[in-house]
Amino acid sequence: MKPTLLLFMLGLFLGYAQQEHQYVIKGSVTSAYGEPASYVHISIPKHKKGVAADEDGRYINQTDPRSFYGVLMYSF
Repeated sequence: MKPTLLLFMLGLFLGYAQQEHQYVIKGSVTSAYGEPASYVHISIPKHKKGVAADEDGRYINQTDPRSFYGVLMYSF
């Protein structure tokens, strides 16, 4: 395989892996104490339900598995 083709394929892979996605999450996010959350981490594994956690890492809610993919970090 020619080096230029190999570098081109590597560039395509890295470009695809670094794509940014924007998501809109509807609804409000509250902490486990029922207060508005200032920081939210939503982990969304592919083909599985995502779980949102507040600052303390406590469970908040599940998302529709068809809606989101990847890992999202939000700061409010």
